[in-house]
Amino acid sequence: MKTLSAETNRIRQHDNESRQKRQILKRSRQKEAILKVLSSTTSHPTASWIYDEVRKEMPGISLGTVYRNLRLLQARGEILRLDIAGDCRRFDANTNDHYHGRCDRCGQVFNIDESVSRRPDWGISRKTDFKILGYQIEFRGLCRECQASQKLKSSKRGQKRQDKPGIFNSKVLLLASSHAHP
Repeated sequence: MKTLSAETNRIRQHDNESRQKRQILKRSRQKEAILKVLSSTTSHPTASWIYDEVRKEMPGISLGTVYRNLRLLQARGEILRLDIAGDCRRFDANTNDHYHGRCDRCGQVFNIDESVSRRPDWGISRKTDFKILGYQIEFRGLCRECQASQKLKSSKRGQKRQDKPGIFNSKVLLLASSHAHP
């Protein structure tokens, strides 16, 4: 009886795997709409944003359907899922090898079009016996808009300080000059 049960479990598992493969390969209006929305942006949106956009065309779609189809599109290799540090999961229709940057101030995620290393493990596999299946490098910093905003705020602060000279201003200048000339 145990043999029959093991055989039954093996058949059920095979049926489940076959069903999953068919589901991954099956085209649907929902998958097409999600892919269209995702392909129309480079903002690396969240599932929630994608859901809001797809609902404009398909008001009856559920958030669960969007998540399920994003997972299937990822399994087919048609999209990338980005697990950005300190952020919710995001998605990218650009499946070419590329890096991502994240602005620490506004949270914007953007593509960095630099050549990607084809040998990412740098000898780690040999040193640690850890088989590397993939890697993700995230660059952090300030986007162009936040840099401009920071410069604008700094220049306004500088104008205010020049209007009111005092001990604080000279300390700042002294500190800046000592860093500028080691």
